[in-house]
Amino acid sequence: MDKSPIGQGIPEATHETVPAAAPRTRVPSQAAPAGAALWNHGFRLFFTARTVAPFGDGMVPVALAAGLLGAGWPASSVGHALGAWMGPIAAFVLLAVPGISRLRRIRSEPWPDPCEG
Repeated sequence: MDKSPIGQGIPEATHETVPAAAPRTRVPSQAAPAGAALWNHGFRLFFTARTVAPFGDGMVPVALAAGLLGAGWPASSVGHALGAWMGPIAAFVLLAVPGISRLRRIRSEPWPDPCEG
């Protein structure tokens, strides 16, 4: 037998038997609270993405400015880079949106419902 003081005073492990679990019975489900089906896994992912995306969009100018100035570019390059970033967005808003609105007025029938086959 080992005479080392390590482990002295620790009681021996006992093995007890656990009684068998009772068979599970189905509990009748209560009505889900209003809106509970809305917060399923897919909607939570969508909601999280739509919530986090504006923070990322807001960090683009900060990261762009920090990166360009940190790389030694002059401050005017930050303005050029931000203009190049916003230019396509502004062009789309100024040109495409009125065109889509006019297209809608030209067509006599309403937009088709995407849910209908």
